[in-house]
Amino acid sequence: MDYLSSIEKAKIENFYKDEVLREAIRKVLLAGVYYNGVLRAGEKAEPLKNAALSRAYSSDLTNEELGADVRALAQGIQAIEMAFKKMAEIKAEPILSTDKEVNPAL
Repeated sequence: MDYLSSIEKAKIENFYKDEVLREAIRKVLLAGVYYNGVLRAGEKAEPLKNAALSRAYSSDLTNEELGADVRALAQGIQAIEMAFKKMAEIKAEPILSTDKEVNPAL
């Protein structure tokens, strides 16, 4: 990912290693596309739970509108999950010392 600096990669790697923080952020991002009440404190976000059923119970939507809503929900969840998978792949590059003092004995 050449659009990230070494420092950015290190920050993302550290973020991703913190499972509690990672899952909390995932919940915040998914709350808008999940059905209200599905996300629970202390539990991991589960992308297989979906908001489609709550939309299906709405009597003022046509089948076509419902289908479009379900597709949009699925695409939103998929985009967030793909971003988290990409974060799992990010590894910080070793940072080389820029000290000007060099040990002459070496």
